[in-house]
Formats: sequence, structure tokens, C-alpha cells
Amino acid sequence: MIRSRRWRARLDRALGLACRAAIGLAAALLASLVAVTFAQVVLGWLGRSTPLWISQWSRAAFTGLVFLSIGPGLRENAHLAIEAVVARLPERWQRGFDRLVSALLLAVLVRITLSGVRIVGDDWTVRLPQTRWPQSVYSALIPIGAGLAALVALERLLVGRRPTAAPTGVGEVA
Repeated sequence: MIRSRRWRARLDRALGLACRAAIGLAAALLASLVAVTFAQVVLGWLGRSTPLWISQWSRAAFTGLVFLSIGPGLRENAHLAIEAVVARLPERWQRGFDRLVSALLLAVLVRITLSGVRIVGDDWTVRLPQTRWPQSVYSALIPIGAGLAALVALERLLVGRRPTAAPTGVGEVA
């Protein structure tokens, strides 16, 4: 447990900045994914073949989008499956269950991060035949996103769950 308020504030600020950066990058990836998919559809309607890089970019952008979203979602208590279970437990069990889930998540996310780093290193010299991009373009954001999520899981383990934010009405299900 981190008891020092100063260290808690520093950790909160650092992870907040990292999560906001991840959300910004994920938003940019989503926008690019929508744009290239739209271009692919329009080119298909016009009877033209689509550039080969579009499918490669779409795959890389989607993978990055998924992994970059894990940490911010976990930090804001937005993981529906975890939060639904925690909310149904008696009040006194919630903290222990959340710590158990955080410890398990931390173990899995550290493993994914380490595997992702290895895969990026292994794939860096392999070039994709159509674009000559490094094959690691598909996996480059996996260790970054999983590493951020592991730090958030560690924060939950050491500090506890962050308070649930007030409802914004955006994207919420009643």
C-alpha cells in the first residue's frame, strides 16, 4: 500500500498523463482506421483495386487501438465485466476481490508486455512484401498498451480502485 499522499499524487498524475496520451493516440488510430476503410470502400465501388498498404495499416491500427484502450478503461473503472462483478459483491468483499483481480491482471499484462517486446524485436528485421514496412508494425503498440495497463493494475493493487467518475451521459448504458 502506498500511504504517502505525495507519492499517490505523483503516481496519479503520471498515469493520468499516460492514459490521456494513450486515449489521444487511440483516437487518432480510430480516425485513420475509419478514413482508410472509407477509402477502401469508395475505391471498391469505383471498381478500382485498393492499395495493398490499406489492409496492413488497418490491421496495425486496430491492434494498437485495442491495446492502447485497456489501461485507460481499467483506470476509469470502465471494464464492464470486472466492474459488474465487483459491484454485486458485499461492500467488505469488494476491496479484496478487486485486489485479487488486479494481481491477476498485473501478472497477465506483464507477460503480454514481455512477449510483445520480444515479438517486436524478432519481427523488426522481417519486411512485409507489399510495403517493405517492418513486420513489427503490427505488434509495436502491444507492449506499450499492455505495459500501461500493467502499471494501472499495479496502481489498483497498491492504492486501490479510483472512485468511479460521475456519469457524463456519453456512451453510457442505463
